Amino acid sequence: MGCNSSLPTTTVKPLDQAMETEQRKSQVVIAAKNDPIISDMTDNKALPKPAAITQVNENKKHIMLSYQHANQALVLDVYEFLKSHQVRVWMDVKGGMVEHLLDSMAAAVQNSAAVVCFLTQKYQDSQNCKEEFKYARKKNKPMIPCLINPGWKPDGWLDMGINDLLYIDFKKTTENNFQLKCEELLEKIKQVVKTEDYFMTEDDILTVAEATDAVAELEEEPNYDVVNVDYTSKIPSGIHKGPEIKIENVDSMKITKHICEGNSAVRLLLTGNSKDRYVHANQDLFDRNGKFLNYFFIPKLVFQNTSKDPISTLEMTGKYENSEGNWCDCEDVKIGPPVSDDAAQYHWLPDTTVNLKPLKLTTFAVRVDVQVHGKSGLTNEHRSRAHKSLPQPFKIRLHLHDTEGKTVSLIVEQVNDPLVLPTKERIIEQFGYEDVIAFVYADDCEEDKRHWVAVYYEDKTKLRFSFGDSLYGCTTQYLDTWLIKKLYNEAKKTASAEIVLNEWNDDCRTMTALFDQETFILFGVRIELRTQTSKTIETILLPLDQIKERFAIESEDVIVFSGDDNEEDKGNDEID
Repeated sequence: MGCNSSLPTTTVKPLDQAMETEQRKSQVVIAAKNDPIISDMTDNKALPKPAAITQVNENKKHIMLSYQHANQALVLDVYEFLKSHQVRVWMDVKGGMVEHLLDSMAAAVQNSAAVVCFLTQKYQDSQNCKEEFKYARKKNKPMIPCLINPGWKPDGWLDMGINDLLYIDFKKTTENNFQLKCEELLEKIKQVVKTEDYFMTEDDILTVAEATDAVAELEEEPNYDVVNVDYTSKIPSGIHKGPEIKIENVDSMKITKHICEGNSAVRLLLTGNSKDRYVHANQDLFDRNGKFLNYFFIPKLVFQNTSKDPISTLEMTGKYENSEGNWCDCEDVKIGPPVSDDAAQYHWLPDTTVNLKPLKLTTFAVRVDVQVHGKSGLTNEHRSRAHKSLPQPFKIRLHLHDTEGKTVSLIVEQVNDPLVLPTKERIIEQFGYEDVIAFVYADDCEEDKRHWVAVYYEDKTKLRFSFGDSLYGCTTQYLDTWLIKKLYNEAKKTASAEIVLNEWNDDCRTMTALFDQETFILFGVRIELRTQTSKTIETILLPLDQIKERFAIESEDVIVFSGDDNEEDKGNDEID
């Protein structure tokens, strides 16, 4: 079943409460299109296929889908695939829930022929998912794990629970490979279950037909044909509070090239190409007591002995310039042989004492450690730079002391690469979104992180909401006709102008569905993003013409059974 974590308190009716009554009553899903099995049972007449019978039946086994609600869209697609292959499937949002959550979960597990679990970090963190998974293992139900997120592996209790199982790879699922992945899952189900009592029978089809009228009474479809209101007047202006991340793009070509100073015969030189002169930065993974080390690497620094006699260096030290223009002592300076390969590791010498031959050049790599008060970066991108409390360009002065009591110093400068923050243009390029109708964001200037929501179309008429805080991954929710219909019916039943979409929200994000107070047509979504430093509230006007078009497309594709094999009635699918 879909597992959810604790939800924020709200004065507006939450989605999970709003849909509870519907879930108690709606025990059977209406029939969908083109089922060859039904055709054979009805004198070869091309009748539609029924949905899998979703209520728990003690005499009939089903395949149970266990997931965390953030991945509901993918699981709904898998549900539809299995259903189209005459598999009896149990899914919470497809009529599987009754009044008590734990009772529904227990009954669903007990009557399952196998449990397909879609594993993510959120699944692992969910207490409901954990209890559901462990109960299925306790009942010795065949478990089929499916991994969804690239680069993620379960650990802790979940790793222990599946370490003896082979998983189905649903990572990097696309329209092109989705069918193949589902076929692999279906074959796995056949392998582990052995029997075929989870396939639909003729009785299942008749049950669907008998339940159609009851479902029709419960589900009323919003009529977007009669919408003649200009909702733009109902969309308030956006609210933006707090600062945005300041991007300082320092041109590395304008870095000052300094000349060494001092009376030592040893000269310090930055030579070579721009790559050799580029000063790299890194930070500790974690701060300790509010402090961490910021490391600066000079790939190649030339030590030139201009004397005809050998010279030894006693010590190399460093100072850095802070934001007030004061020079402060560095924590440490290390030297070692340079590396030619970017992937190679530096090997630092135990001290900075070296012997320099007469009139010779010797090249070393240099590391300078600077102690910073604050928090280190959260990601590799945020750690591979000078901390934001340090000025740009960041200046380091190296001091070399020789055995003759003389010194030489050289200033080197470091600049950060500009942060690559999510923008509308970048998320379109990164994720391949088309027809983006809204991009909303709020910056966290403490962590240099941007939280964002993108609203866009898939296949011209399918509306999607994706959200994240980087360019390296996001979560997507589908505003499909099934959900629009559910929200419409609950808003009408409870006379609600707003319903909070709790399953779409987290500590930084609240999304709320907005309804016409007279017709209860869903016309907008309010998006609120909150960070440590900023807050953004934007209300998005939904594209009502495209929603109307989507309902029209599905009404042409779906037929509802009346119970008479010779009668065909057009209806509406519950699934986008």
